[in-house]
Amino acid sequence: MNTCLLKYQTSNLVPPPFAFAVECNFKKNNTLTFELCYLDRQDFTAEELEEEGFTDNDDLKLEVTLSDVWLDLLNKNIESSKHKTLSELNEEQSYLELNVNGETFYPAKINIWDSFIEELRQAVLEISNIEMPLKIEVYRKSDTETSNFIFEASFQHRSFTKNQNHDIGWLNLESFLKCFYTAELKYDLAKDKIPTSEGLFVNYGDGLWFELGKSLLIQPSKIIKWL
Repeated sequence: MNTCLLKYQTSNLVPPPFAFAVECNFKKNNTLTFELCYLDRQDFTAEELEEEGFTDNDDLKLEVTLSDVWLDLLNKNIESSKHKTLSELNEEQSYLELNVNGETFYPAKINIWDSFIEELRQAVLEISNIEMPLKIEVYRKSDTETSNFIFEASFQHRSFTKNQNHDIGWLNLESFLKCFYTAELKYDLAKDKIPTSEGLFVNYGDGLWFELGKSLLIQPSKIIKWL
């Protein structure tokens, strides 16, 4: 692959302020121009957008250099994609148009591209230092021992590790996130320092420590199985 222009838009089922369009221009030397534009937000106030976790200016235009792992994945997805014509597109699916070396086509299966775009967006934000890689720390203390586990996920490098040298595998990240982020967090009971008492504590990267069974409410096995 020499060049690739990717145009993507969320489906009609995705309402504003979440709906967005992306244009990615993959050039030679691993360079990517990434443009993100949120759609149909004109009727939202700044306060309403803030309530949904946005600002009144979330559009992006960035140029970054990608690692080879991203270009390898792009090529793999292109090679495995069967083609559709424009008239065959499903309006309830995301829209995706690819132009590879001057040839335009529409992939028949869109699900792998939905994931690709979401993960690529996060990688671009990391490369641009707009967001930091994911880091979650777990501290466990009993009457006989203490253990510390640091989980790190880099979308830039598509890597997922425990305590730096234990490769968990990128494909396991989604399952990990579902386990940790389905917990109910009670911020009023969280601590800003590692507790000295016995128990299991989780820091999601914001400096606060949540104790399993008190400020962190979740089935214990969902956390413990990753340790």
